[in-house]
Amino acid sequence: MKSSTFIAILLTFLMALLVLVSAVVFLWQGRQQMQNTISGLETEVAMLADAQIRAEANLASESAARATTQADLATRQAEFDRSEQESIALQQEVAALSVELTRVNMTATATPDPAALAQPELFLILEPAGQTPLNTVVDYMILIGHPAGIAQVTLIIGDQFREDYQGNGLRLVKLEESYLADMEGEISFQVVATSTLGVAGSVTSTLTVATPTPTVTPTPTGTPPLPNVPTTFFWPTPLEPGRIPVLAFIPFPAPLADAAGIGG
Repeated sequence: MKSSTFIAILLTFLMALLVLVSAVVFLWQGRQQMQNTISGLETEVAMLADAQIRAEANLASESAARATTQADLATRQAEFDRSEQESIALQQEVAALSVELTRVNMTATATPDPAALAQPELFLILEPAGQTPLNTVVDYMILIGHPAGIAQVTLIIGDQFREDYQGNGLRLVKLEESYLADMEGEISFQVVATSTLGVAGSVTSTLTVATPTPTVTPTPTGTPPLPNVPTTFFWPTPLEPGRIPVLAFIPFPAPLADAAGIGG
């Protein structure tokens, strides 16, 4: 009876030991499988992190590309707007030129005014005129008139261009200037004026520049004036034998006689 009980206890203990060993083996296998799973999950997490980093980099690159594209689009839009404005301005300019061309054609076909086609009237006044000493300041005044208006006035002194003046369409232009005559000889002043219709006219005046000659005071010559005495006087001539005495008449200059109140 006692041996049966002991055997039963021993068997129970062996069965419990087998169960415990089986549980330990099962837990060990489960732990190993769990570690493998954890390693796989960590690897997958690392791959996902790399993928996320690449996705974020791609997203940043796409954002930069999109920003660049938007900037290019804005630039292209601004260029398009500017081109459209320039196109509108060109169309307006073409329309204005067409109107001006029509007006010019109508003006060309119309009967021209003889006064408008005449040459401009020019007047050139020099002070001093004709001849002047060397190193003298010569003042000149220019008057130009035309019914259609004056477009341009050109002044040439000597062989050199002096200056261009804009008439600005005025019918009467007055110019006043000065010139230093610092060279001897003849100097020509030429004025060329052009009307707004393209008709030109000119006027030329010549000035002689010479070195001034020194002034010489003339030396008085001849008999000095007589004193203020009567216009006439009588002087007895010497008597000669056999002659009758006569009276001699000597005239004096008229100014002296007038001053003395004698004569007549």
